Amino acid sequence: MKLFRQKLLLVLLIASTIFFPVSLFAESGSIGFENFTLKESGKRIYHLDAQLRFQLSDYLQNSLREGVKLTSEIEIKLVKDRSWWWDKNKSLATITTTLQYHALSQHYQVIRLDTNSHWNFKSLNAALRKLGSLKLYRLPKLPSKAKGSKYHIALKANIKPDTLKFPMKIHSIFVDKYKIETPGVTWSLP
Repeated sequence: MKLFRQKLLLVLLIASTIFFPVSLFAESGSIGFENFTLKESGKRIYHLDAQLRFQLSDYLQNSLREGVKLTSEIEIKLVKDRSWWWDKNKSLATITTTLQYHALSQHYQVIRLDTNSHWNFKSLNAALRKLGSLKLYRLPKLPSKAKGSKYHIALKANIKPDTLKFPMKIHSIFVDKYKIETPGVTWSLP
């Protein structure tokens, strides 16, 4: 039975490399944090200023130019450190923004879905800068027990194509070129 499992895994590995080739030298994208400020503006009410730097992979840049809409999600959580168990996470907000290229007018459009705000840009760099910009974003009121050094604000971001066709969804399980995400960063409450 054990020999059968090993052979099956070997066959699956060979089949996945044949049907889903991966270029080891393809430029991978990244998401970085340029700045982050958390200000208390009232009792347990905080405003967030952040600038994320999106660097798209070659695959995502080409997809965008070919008309595929990209979706970015910035997730903000309240994290409570626990020494003997996993940290407790409470989602505070998820900011979803789309980026698309209009070939006819040759401009990039950024749409923030929670506010329904639209911005148009001639260059991809300017559109990506706006995509990663959060200015005076008001977080929901934090619970009164969220005090001290055990509580942090965590921020995580990702960007991916809006939709993938069925074969690409299966392929995306094995290859990470379809999605770029941050491991996440945390900041202590002021």
